[in-house]
This record gives sequence, structure tokens and C-alpha cells, in this order.
Amino acid sequence: MPQQARAPLLVAIAVFKLVKCVGLVAVAVGAFKLLHDPDAEGTARGFLDQLRVDPDGRVANRVLAAISRLDARRLEELGAGTLAYAMVFAVEGIGLLLRKAWAEYLTLAVTASFIPWEIYECVKKPSLLKGAGILVNALIVAYLALRLRNKRRKHEA
Repeated sequence: MPQQARAPLLVAIAVFKLVKCVGLVAVAVGAFKLLHDPDAEGTARGFLDQLRVDPDGRVANRVLAAISRLDARRLEELGAGTLAYAMVFAVEGIGLLLRKAWAEYLTLAVTASFIPWEIYECVKKPSLLKGAGILVNALIVAYLALRLRNKRRKHEA
């Protein structure tokens, strides 16, 4: 059986990275859009309303509070940083879909490098979502590490 047909988890990881890329691009576009918006909080309220988020709920209050604290410089930094991170996800996802070994190494390194920070954030402010994210990333790292080790062993044999 060809290698491509035997790697459904690799495809799933690639799709996961590309979905995260799209989400981050949306956040970056939103940050840049708010940069030139005199009523950023009102725009955010309208967006939350379109998503059918309770305007008096906890999520809406957190989002609106965070937006109200952002000045133009922070919005620029948020947009640029988020776009840079999205590009990394795009490179990982596309490389994995193309079954490039460098993409497996890159994804392993990048994903593993964020786990300590994610653990720190989870300890600082625990949540089920953060814990699930750590678990997913740890499973991705373990899968890629085993996959790369097995590839190396086959190549050496």
C-alpha cells in the first residue's frame, strides 16, 4: 500500500493546521479592520450579534473588555503576529498534505515548542479547553515523533 494511503492521521493534522490558519487569518483581518474603526466596540458588538452570542454573556463581556483595552499599536501587533503565526500553520498544513518530510519535522518542532507555554497558561488559568488543546498537541507530537522514527529506521534498514 502506498505511503499516502496509509497516513490518514497526517491528513487530519494537516487539515487541523489549515483550519487554525483560516481562523487566525480571520482574527488578523478583524484586528486590522478594528484599527481603522472609530467605534471598534460597536463593531465587535455587531459581530457578536451576528454570531448569535448573548450580548450580556460572559464570552461577549470578555471579548468587548479585551477590545476596549486595545490601542492602535496593540491592534497592529496583534494583526501582524497573528498573520505570522497563520503563515506557519499554512506552511505546516500544506507541507503535510504534500507528504514532505521537512513539514513533519517543522510541525513536530513548532507544536512541541508551544506545549510548555500552553501548560503554563493552563496552570495560571485552568480550563477544559486549554487542557484539551494541550492533549491534542501532545498527541500530534507523539504521532509525528513515532512516524519520523519509524521512517528513519526503515531507511536505515
